[in-house]
Amino acid sequence: SVVMVHDPRPHPGLVGKIIRRFEDPSLWRAERCMVFSHSLIADLYGRGVQAGRISVAPLGLMDYTEGQALPSPRPQTILFFGRITQYKGIEVLLPAFEQVQRQFPEARLILAGSGSLHAYQPVLRRLAGVELINRWIDEDEIHGIFKRAGIVALPYTSASQSGVLPIAASFALPVVATRTGGLPEQLEDGKTGLLVAPGDAAALAEALQRLLVDPVLAERMGRTLREDYLSARSWERAAETVLQACRAALEHPADL
Repeated sequence: SVVMVHDPRPHPGLVGKIIRRFEDPSLWRAERCMVFSHSLIADLYGRGVQAGRISVAPLGLMDYTEGQALPSPRPQTILFFGRITQYKGIEVLLPAFEQVQRQFPEARLILAGSGSLHAYQPVLRRLAGVELINRWIDEDEIHGIFKRAGIVALPYTSASQSGVLPIAASFALPVVATRTGGLPEQLEDGKTGLLVAPGDAAALAEALQRLLVDPVLAERMGRTLREDYLSARSWERAAETVLQACRAALEHPADL
């Protein structure tokens, strides 16, 4: 068998011990285990999987543009998209956005995703220009949300890899993300986006302001990110990695 492991290390705030009691036996018995960034190899090795049995298949482009032309010029709208939970860094993004608005009063922030916003209500009440879409987002809504954005923010304080980033790439949107987990493998700082230290609201605000003040730079980074995914991160390459893992499992079956 070949087992794909999305998060070898459970994210903070998520139940991990019970899940591991089911996951670990399947990992140990599998001929090959697959993760989606090189940064996760050590975590899987720490769970008892031999390094030689681990393959890496990075995520490819997740295209929700529906074949439509990319919008231009981009609005001064920052988008956070995805499940809202402890490690996603909303507590960092909100004060960063507050700082951004001092320089760009017209800037807007969209928080789109399911999860509790209760802990952030004191900040949200004093902030203007924040739109909340606080629910599960259906597939057919993704295009409409991303086409309204000018920048995608991933302020995560912990990460394995991100499926949001390759969606942003499909819309040629510049991304500001944190240096955590596999995110630096998905984004080249200064070329296809900007990376900042996790938990640093001031650095996050500075990166967002850098893109807002220079729309030419923002557009260039977004288009370079899309080109990078189309050329170097194709699903064909990922499929070849999966195929090789399957062949290895068939040629050298695990001793069950």
